[in-house]
Amino acid sequence: MHGYDTYDYGARGYYPAGDFMPTMDLLCEKYYSISPYAYCGGNPVNRIDPNGMEESPIYNEAGNLLGTDDQGLKGDAIVMNEANFKQNMSHEDALKNDLGQSALNNEAARNKFSSSYSSLPSRPDYGGVMSYKELLQWGRENGNSPVYLDASKIDLGNLYVSDFKGVGKGRFVNTTTILNTPLDTYGPWGKNYMTLISSDGKVKLSNDIFDYDQHSLSKAWKEGAGTWIYEFFVRHPSISILQTIHGVDDKFGFPLRPYGYGQLKTEPSILMKIFNAIGDGASSIKP
Repeated sequence: MHGYDTYDYGARGYYPAGDFMPTMDLLCEKYYSISPYAYCGGNPVNRIDPNGMEESPIYNEAGNLLGTDDQGLKGDAIVMNEANFKQNMSHEDALKNDLGQSALNNEAARNKFSSSYSSLPSRPDYGGVMSYKELLQWGRENGNSPVYLDASKIDLGNLYVSDFKGVGKGRFVNTTTILNTPLDTYGPWGKNYMTLISSDGKVKLSNDIFDYDQHSLSKAWKEGAGTWIYEFFVRHPSISILQTIHGVDDKFGFPLRPYGYGQLKTEPSILMKIFNAIGDGASSIKP
């Protein structure tokens, strides 16, 4: 209409006389390696982009949900070979391996894909956050099916960059002992191995399991007397109580799959520095 003679592609219009999209991609600032005018990341044969948004849930050619890139469950779907998939892979790497929905094996695969993809918005983890109650309900209703949680929405409490030994270094963090840590945002992760990604405090969480199993005391002893004392006097009795309250056992559990990155505090407050200094001084006193 109005003599422009463009085709409506939803988020953008196509100008066939000049063979280009006259409007920029809505998310172009996130993808500097792709032209802001490149429709579908330059791959319009295999992909569609009706709303100009991201593609994040990832499926294999059989129509099975593999997981997500670092953007979560929202957005259009990506189909890739399972060998190229890695949970929380970068969005750009996911796009490079996108085969398009035409790569789905057969009608059964297409039906499975369609059913799964259309049901994603009804999942409790669609927004990347689940309450403790929702996690319990998920395990009871879905067995060992994984959930996908947004690491950027997790409160890491009083955990600092200085608690790591440099960028690229990782450590186990017992999340239940961190101060100011709401149970619904981080407690479900329990003891998680985290890796410092950048000096500004980005951390990558490892895949984990939400369960109520009792840890091996012999393995805890190998990690040190402090770990054993915590397991024997705190965790073991606490888990036994929780198993009784929630009516679960050691067999209850399902995978937690993080995406994106958590954020540490870059520097302790003055009060925390004083508290830490006092603690270091006290620990140096010989008996």
